[in-house]
Amino acid sequence: MTTQTQQIRRRTNGTIDIDHYRNHALMERRETIRNTANGVKILAWPLVAAAALIVAMLVMTPPAPETKGTATKGAAITLALETR
Repeated sequence: MTTQTQQIRRRTNGTIDIDHYRNHALMERRETIRNTANGVKILAWPLVAAAALIVAMLVMTPPAPETKGTATKGAAITLALETR
């Protein structure tokens, strides 16, 4: 089994270069967030479009047609049946 060695970046005075690692982590974090946001955008647009179509269909449905004179026809039929 081989031992894994890690190169540690140091400054000229021998201390660990923390700023380098902090900047490296910040760049990786930004890239990850950007890639995640792009993936969410790609998935969200079809869902937003589908929701907009559903809302448009619900809002734009025509009202039920009103039938004029149905009460008088029903009353006329009832009256006709009573007079028989």
